[in-house]
Amino acid sequence: MIPLPFLTAAVAFTLWISFKRFSPGATISHWLSAAWLVGALQHLLIGCIQFYELDVLVWLRPIGAVLIPILWWAAIVQPPVLLGMSLSAIAAVVVLTLGAWEIDWLDPFIVCVFLYVSIAILRLSWASDARVPWLNLQDPERSRRHMRVVASLLFVSAIFDGVIAYWFATGQSVIATQAIVVAQLISIVSLYMLLLINPESMTVGLSESTELAARRPEVERALFEHVERVMIEQSLYLDPNLNLLKIARKAGVVSREVSAAVNMYSGQNLSQWVNGFRIEQAQRLLKETDQSILDIMEAVGFTTKSSFNREFKRVRGVTPSVFRQSA
Repeated sequence: MIPLPFLTAAVAFTLWISFKRFSPGATISHWLSAAWLVGALQHLLIGCIQFYELDVLVWLRPIGAVLIPILWWAAIVQPPVLLGMSLSAIAAVVVLTLGAWEIDWLDPFIVCVFLYVSIAILRLSWASDARVPWLNLQDPERSRRHMRVVASLLFVSAIFDGVIAYWFATGQSVIATQAIVVAQLISIVSLYMLLLINPESMTVGLSESTELAARRPEVERALFEHVERVMIEQSLYLDPNLNLLKIARKAGVVSREVSAAVNMYSGQNLSQWVNGFRIEQAQRLLKETDQSILDIMEAVGFTTKSSFNREFKRVRGVTPSVFRQSA
């Protein structure tokens, strides 16, 4: 029978490879890949220590543990590479320092990092413009749900880590070992839950040379015009599964810069901006063709009638049926 840590690691590696194969040739999102792989390696590390008594690897376990929440935060927020790497390095140095000095604050520190990041992601999910970069722009509520799932998993991990550390510290190693098994089972279930995430979550158009080191207005304006040109020339808005990472990959720029430029120069959030192109195309079809409203809705990239009617009324002030009658 395969020990649970190795089974969990195998599942994680298999899912990562399968995600990678969904979009051959696409650039892999560095933060999400790192979060996924560090989690898998952490379970592999636990298995090696627990079943093969490779105590020489013990010092790596707290480093992996503290990196997991930071990398998941970075996967959602998409911070500058230097910022993400700096936070990761600082956390690793703190862990190594606490471990080297044999200070009893090591486990509490890791638990606090998990709790802080889970709360930070949960707070982000309540924002009106909350977006998970890899999800469909038409479904902001799904972004919020995914952010809350990640926050909940990190929070549960923090509680488990804290309780297990307490049991080990008080000599209740048998109970602690059983708790580790339960935590590993939860990890397996969590990996299957994360499989529900759009496979394109692993992809992002990343061109560091286009990242705006100095945020000059003329540079951001040029970026917005470039993204807008790509959107129109390639008719990206017709894709019902369009998301921020797809737009960034097609334009060859960094995703967070796309979102910032669109917000600044269109005066709308990314979803409203994309839907504006869709509504413009729908207007033409309503005027020039006899297609049904449902067929037009699907042709321009909407997936539900309610969202089509809502966005059409937001842009034109009337519903599609009223617009057609008056055209």
